[in-house]
Amino acid sequence: MPPNPSIERTLGPMSSVRAERLAANIDGDFVVFLIGMRINSLVRVHRWLPVATAMPRMLKELQRRPELGLLHYEIWGGRTTLVLQYWRSIEQLLAYAQTGRPSTCQPGGHSIRRLARTER
Repeated sequence: MPPNPSIERTLGPMSSVRAERLAANIDGDFVVFLIGMRINSLVRVHRWLPVATAMPRMLKELQRRPELGLLHYEIWGGRTTLVLQYWRSIEQLLAYAQTGRPSTCQPGGHSIRRLARTER
């Protein structure tokens, strides 16, 4: 399909869109973990702000320590925020949850720990 000039005038050039399928080659299994939150009431800042600020800290910690098993993540933000995480193994994800390492991310750690309890 040819580009639509009216869209480009409105939105600007879409040079960052890749018109190809991409895939990664990885030996063995890996884990996809999807975690998110929705802000139902903006005025209840005390409820959602700790979670919203904790997740980026946890992800930075995981980036600094690749031995913990996080391979990659993507974030979609807004009123409903989602984080898609790729882990080397379920064992590393559960170990991270069970050791209390999510010290920088109590809410995220809580969700991962809940997953760890249901896995057994």
